[in-house]
Parts: sequence; C-alpha cells; structure tokens
Amino acid sequence: MRLRQKRGQGGAPAPRPAPAPVWLTPLVLLVSALEMALLVEATRWPVRADQPGVEPANWLWVIVGFAVLVGLQRGWLLHRLRVGAARLQR
Repeated sequence: MRLRQKRGQGGAPAPRPAPAPVWLTPLVLLVSALEMALLVEATRWPVRADQPGVEPANWLWVIVGFAVLVGLQRGWLLHRLRVGAARLQR
C-alpha cells in the first residue's frame, strides 16, 4: 500500500519571518519580573522568610507564573512587531 505524496507547488518557498530582535527577551524578562513582584506584593503572598505562612510551594507558584508571563508576553510582542513590520512593507 502506497500513500500518495503531495508534490510541491513549485516556485519560491514561503518567506521566513524575521528573527526576534535582540532586545525583546531582556525587555520581556524585566517586565514579567516587575509584574510578578507587583502581583506578589499586592496579594501579600507569603514568599519571604520573615512572613508567616511561607512555604516552598509558594515559590513554585511564583516561578510558574513568571514563566507563563514571559511566554505570553514574548509571543504577543513578537506578533505585534511582525504585524507592524508587515504593515510598513505594504
């Protein structure tokens, strides 16, 4: 039994998106750290050793939240940069 293979459309391959700017990741890391710190302080989440009710699992939640913020913000900002670049090329 042979599976049918689709043949290429011929012509030029689809253009690859531009790589992310060098400043994007440090900016996203800084903004995410500030947001997570503000969130922890605003909710009085016990993460410091001098706070009552501090547990190591609280730091796990902070790290997971930080990773989620970094991923979402980097994806959103990269998308916005590419959409803006595409608009400028028209």
